[in-house]
Amino acid sequence: MLSIEKVSIPRTIERYLYLLEQCFVIFRLHPLSSNPRKLLASRKRKVYFYDIGVRNTLAGQLDIPIVEQQQLGGVFENFCIAERLKTRLNHQLRANVNYWRSPDSELDYIEQYNGAVYAYEIKWRKQPKTPPPRFTNQFPGATYMPVTRIPIGTS
Repeated sequence: MLSIEKVSIPRTIERYLYLLEQCFVIFRLHPLSSNPRKLLASRKRKVYFYDIGVRNTLAGQLDIPIVEQQQLGGVFENFCIAERLKTRLNHQLRANVNYWRSPDSELDYIEQYNGAVYAYEIKWRKQPKTPPPRFTNQFPGATYMPVTRIPIGTS
């Protein structure tokens, strides 16, 4: 009985996530990989809310402080990616969107359109300086754009 429940829980969660996507409450980003087999085998996806207020309400209902210090980075990342998604839709810009992860680094948001790759690293506290070396080796012509709440050039 326990093993059946363990098998059914991920399916139930997957169905809930699918339903929330269909209702435009959340959206998911899949990992970017230059190896199609690796991409198909990977089930690691990031889940974001279209509306940060919904996220905050759910967090409040679960007795989790709405914005704790350690959650600010995730909330800021969700906000930036949702706003970028809205901007693309408003400008009718069709793109493949993903995130990129290696064993030692990650880029939060990747867009691919018109044959170009645009990588965004989103940070609440620190300013990212350069893209990860593995990413630049894998995607040599990619444009790297750090996003931070602190204006570039200030500390």
